[in-house]
Amino acid sequence: MLLALVVVGMGIPAIYHWQTRVLGHARDQMLDAAPHEPAARLGVWFQYGQPFILEALLASRFSAEHPWIVSHVVAPEREGQPPEIWGIDQRLITTDNVVLDGLQVRVILPSPQIMARDVLVGDNAMGVQVFEAPGPPDPRSLLRRRVEYAIGRLIRVLPEDIPGTRISVEVGGLIRPWEQ
Repeated sequence: MLLALVVVGMGIPAIYHWQTRVLGHARDQMLDAAPHEPAARLGVWFQYGQPFILEALLASRFSAEHPWIVSHVVAPEREGQPPEIWGIDQRLITTDNVVLDGLQVRVILPSPQIMARDVLVGDNAMGVQVFEAPGPPDPRSLLRRRVEYAIGRLIRVLPEDIPGTRISVEVGGLIRPWEQ
């Protein structure tokens, strides 16, 4: 009985060390086989990154009842009228809106438009900017900032992981000056 306990007690760490070496060798082989050029690395990243971006856009909707990415609200001009809720319909965002273009991942969205004339309620309404009529000069920048916030971690991490790459959020043709 004592001999069996000693064999089991010594065998478990031995198996662990043996498997560590085998798995380490397999890891080294996978790293050697992985692409080293930025464009090829970005292609591999895009296979997994595109669904993360789409999921972040899905999570950015106002609510299940209002599946919009809300950019802002415009207060009514006259008393008794409902405010205008501006944004884009999240249900229309597909894989065609997140594309790989050279060394950048482009998130291409339409310009915000009036989604409804109503009052936003709930906790999510607290983060929505309200403007006096006629509204902000360029609502595209508001939507772009909201989307950049939603995928901010990916925007920061991608250039660190693959130097020379970036994620560009384009709303209705509005692109940051350094991205043109």
